[in-house]
Amino acid sequence: MGIARETSGIGRFILGVFNAAAFAGLSTVVLPLLLDQRGATKPEIVIFYVLFALAAMAASLLGGGWCRRHGRYRTGIALGATLGLAGTAFLAAPTPGWAIYPAACGIAVGSLIYPSFVALLDNGTRSEARVMSLVRTVFIIGYIAGLGLASAMFLAEQTLGPLFHPIYGGMALYGLILLISVTLPAVAHPKPTTPEDPAARGRKKEWWLVALAVAAVFLLRGADNLRQVYLPLYALSAGIAESVIPSLFALTAFVEILVLVPLATAAERYGSVRTLVGVCVIGTLSFLLVAVGTGYGGLLTAQVLYAVFTAGFQSIAVVMLGQVTRAGVSGGIGAFVAIFHLGSVIGVTVPLVVPGYSAAIFWIGCGLCLLAAAAVVAVGGDLDPAHRETAKQPSPAAHRSVEKTVSAPDWHDGPATQ
Repeated sequence: MGIARETSGIGRFILGVFNAAAFAGLSTVVLPLLLDQRGATKPEIVIFYVLFALAAMAASLLGGGWCRRHGRYRTGIALGATLGLAGTAFLAAPTPGWAIYPAACGIAVGSLIYPSFVALLDNGTRSEARVMSLVRTVFIIGYIAGLGLASAMFLAEQTLGPLFHPIYGGMALYGLILLISVTLPAVAHPKPTTPEDPAARGRKKEWWLVALAVAAVFLLRGADNLRQVYLPLYALSAGIAESVIPSLFALTAFVEILVLVPLATAAERYGSVRTLVGVCVIGTLSFLLVAVGTGYGGLLTAQVLYAVFTAGFQSIAVVMLGQVTRAGVSGGIGAFVAIFHLGSVIGVTVPLVVPGYSAAIFWIGCGLCLLAAAAVVAVGGDLDPAHRETAKQPSPAAHRSVEKTVSAPDWHDGPATQ
């Protein structure tokens, strides 16, 4: 009965995460090609993506925060799917050139969908690390499915005509998400809140810890985006065939699925801070193997290490943000999505100081990972499970002692209940 209660109803939430990820995978390929087909110039395409990033950040911080405070996740999902559908329709239709800008803003509001479904999955029956392990696994599978859908529809368009353009696949995904939203409760507070103790209230005021956690995620996203943008260009300049380059990322995606559960286990046992520091170190090694020019074998090894980095960064960092802000996964994922879009800028712009697409670009990735590790360490010991255990006292007298010494609060990221 307990197992049935724990798993009841999450199928809709998992399907929602899958559809959101499938659209992300499809749009990665389809949107830039569609903008080019519409005759958008390079500066116009840059403006499109800048507007997209800013609107997505605003939607995550403002709309996502409102949804979390009031439990109105269905509203956020429905709004994101409706405006996302409108934005893709603007691009698909023969609209004027300026229409790409409101389309970018509409599609960006779709960024409410993913964190809302994640918040609904965080129902308190499993640890935060386990929640993000599940979410990340579903997201990767959905992302790959979206890429496959885009390829299949491109082929169908060539043989059957323009009605099978992949953008219509994206519209269909938004339609499915709208249908799912109808089945959701109007108001939902997935994880019951508990009263804060004096130590927790004191910690909440330590804004600099939140700033350090945000800086760490910002730097990690910069490193992540640097690799996504510049690794294909570096590989091509190094003489690797275009047909081989996608296999490097396919290798990373496959390994990423394999390492998600071990990463969640490590986070439960050692805490999000220690695990994320380890992820930063592995990311540094991944960039280092490319920067020193270890050849194709070294590049393959680097991609395997990079899978650990990107899997840990996009799951454990959410847990850390939720712990530092005391907002749980539902609050951590909203902040993460906003920082994710903002941090992508640094990964694209900083490598401009390096001429061409040489391996020297990846020394910047090493530096970003090390700086992020330093920020995570500074967030530090209060999130350490061992520290939390010593802060727990069994007797009333000890509880009074805890209030006097303001020891670290319990962050509720222990092992999941069975």
